[in-house]
Amino acid sequence: MSTLEGEATVRTEGARIMLARSSPHERLEIRLVIERLTEKFSACHPAGHVADSYHTFDGARVREFVPLLTERRAHRELAGTGG
Repeated sequence: MSTLEGEATVRTEGARIMLARSSPHERLEIRLVIERLTEKFSACHPAGHVADSYHTFDGARVREFVPLLTERRAHRELAGTGG
């Protein structure tokens, strides 16, 4: 559901991630990141880690690599939790 132009949320198993300034492509990619990490780290509830990682890039003007960088950062965090 869009709240402002370019701002939307992604809903996943009990988590809502606000995606500031995101394009439809970026929202799709973040959903796919959550799905991939959920398959690998299901016991750790990766959506929260993805949200935290995603928001570290809120001020990024170039958005093209945000989903990839988000996934890498969240994966590192989850791998460190023993998930």
